[in-house]
Amino acid sequence: VIDITLPGMSGEKLAQHARAAFPHLGIVFASGLDHTVSLDGAVFLRKPYDVPALEAALAAAARWRSLETA
Repeated sequence: VIDITLPGMSGEKLAQHARAAFPHLGIVFASGLDHTVSLDGAVFLRKPYDVPALEAALAAAARWRSLETA
C-alpha cells in the first residue's frame, strides 16, 4: 500500500521502482485526492477507508498478481 503523495518521490514513481525489482508485485495506491493510476494492475483506494475497503483492495491486487504469474 503506497500513498500517492510522498515527500521526495511520488507514490507512482516508487511503485514503478518496486515493479522493476519485483515485476509481479501487487500495488495498492491510497490517497484522499482523486487520481488516475497509470500502472498496470494497480488498485486505487480512496482515503479515508475502512477495513473492508482495504481488504477488497488487497484482494484485487493479489488477484492481479496471481493472473500475472499464471
